[in-house]
Order: sequence, then structure tokens, then C-alpha cells
Amino acid sequence: MMAHSMGAHIGLRYLKEHEGVFDSAILTAPMLDINTGTLPKPLARQMAKFAKAGNYLEKYIPGGEDWSEEKNQFKNNNKTGDEPRFKAAQDIVRAKPDLKTGDPTYGWVYHTFQSIDILNQEDYLKGIETPILMQISEHESVVDKPAQERAAGLLPNCRRVDIAGAQHEVWHESDALRGEWLAKVDAFMAERIAPPGPRPKKPEPSAPRPPKP
Repeated sequence: MMAHSMGAHIGLRYLKEHEGVFDSAILTAPMLDINTGTLPKPLARQMAKFAKAGNYLEKYIPGGEDWSEEKNQFKNNNKTGDEPRFKAAQDIVRAKPDLKTGDPTYGWVYHTFQSIDILNQEDYLKGIETPILMQISEHESVVDKPAQERAAGLLPNCRRVDIAGAQHEVWHESDALRGEWLAKVDAFMAERIAPPGPRPKKPEPSAPRPPKP
């Protein structure tokens, strides 16, 4: 399994609830908890519950809106320090408008907190035995970094990789940062994937039979 951010959250849930399907996992910047910024997390949880009770889960959280060019500029972004790769990702979205995603809705926050409460139980994390390579960025600000660090310490077969200088999207980072991460990925995969064995020998061709008299 290879998964990133919210995908890594879902991936961890899958590893626990479908043991044996994957024998290894590579997770980057896993979303173990929501980064609520200056808004206290208990208040964010309460707001999501009010939205559920008021039946307006489809509405954006305060300040949220649809995807826009103005909010997706390289300057001051919290995804990557590599401008060409940042722009390449935006070009894909522009070419495929169906891929555009706006800011979180109350519904996303409400249901994500519910899943977080399951995933972050100590016994739940300790029960995920699949060998995991987990990447954590030094300048992570999209998701909650302390929750990542806690999970890495509880997962019984987790190899934590901290990438100094990286932001949330390590796959889209500069060559130096991405290269450091790719070297760790290569080493992990080399350990986990057995080399192909020798090819079976082809049978020797049988000698031609003599013609019948």
C-alpha cells in the first residue's frame, strides 16, 4: 500500500480491519488528526456537532469556499517548496476540473473526527502489525504533526522517517528533499520485496524417434 495524507488515514483503518491483504505500507504525511490552527480543537468538534444537529453539514467551515486560482498560488503555500512541481499539480487540476476540491465542509470535519476517535485509540494503533514506512515533514502544517509522531511510536512495526525542510507534499518537494525520501522508499521496498528466484529450466528437447519400419 502507498497512501498520502487522508488516504493514509483510510489506509491505516484498512490495515487494521482487513489484516493480511497488504504485507507492507508506505505512508506519507498521514492525517492522524485535524490541524485546527488557532481554533481550539474542542471548539471545532463542538461546531461540527452543531452542524450535524442543525442539518447543515454540506456547508463550508467558516472562511471556506470553492477551489479558486487566488487560493492556489505558490507564494505562501503550505504544500511544497518546489515551484515547478507545485505548478504541475495545479495544471493537472485545471486540465481536469472534476479534480478540483474546495475547503472542508462541516460534514467532512464531523465524519473525520469520528474516524479519528477510532484510529487514535492506543490499542487500535498497536493492533496494526503490518510493517510501515511513515514519512513526517519538518514543516507539516496541513495536518496535525504531534498526532503523526504519537502514532509512529505506537504502531508496532513502523519505521519513522523525518524529512528536514519538507512541507506536506514530500512527493512534490525539491529534488534534494524528495531524493532523500525516495532513497528510504527504495531501501524499504528492497527489504520487503523478495528478489525474483531463478527461472525454471526448460526441459531438454527429446531426441527424435526413429521412423517405424
